Amino acid sequence: IKDYVKLTSQGANPPAGTVTPLDVADRAEAIGREALERAGRTPSDGGSIELEIADVKAWGLLARYFALKVRAATALQTFRVTGDSETQARAVSLLEEALPVWRELSEVTDAVYREVESAKLIWIEKPRLLSWKAFIGDVEYDIEIAREDVQTMRPR
Repeated sequence: IKDYVKLTSQGANPPAGTVTPLDVADRAEAIGREALERAGRTPSDGGSIELEIADVKAWGLLARYFALKVRAATALQTFRVTGDSETQARAVSLLEEALPVWRELSEVTDAVYREVESAKLIWIEKPRLLSWKAFIGDVEYDIEIAREDVQTMRPR
């Protein structure tokens, strides 16, 4: 994203054949939309197919979230390079649009999966129970990062 924004903010176009962050976002969006459409058309038998449908919905929602986040990151980086407040506002708007997508992902997965204990990871100091909903605060913090142009991660 940084290289792409640096290039485009100088008025240059990416080399022919280059896949840009926005191309990746567009493709993820299309894949996610198709997954959600197919999951919505799949008849439910009330049995094991429910898990499969939930997985397809989760992947579709993750793709949608990823597309929004890539677009927001590109807009935020553009703001950081150019100072254009409209691109900062676009980043905030895209991240606000991503929040309900993440919440829906949490609802879909909570209906079929149990929380699991995490390992100790760089961003998780002590093991805790995890599910997609455990990261809603992080998704909300992304909005704050864009709105306030926060340059560092908060401790968890």
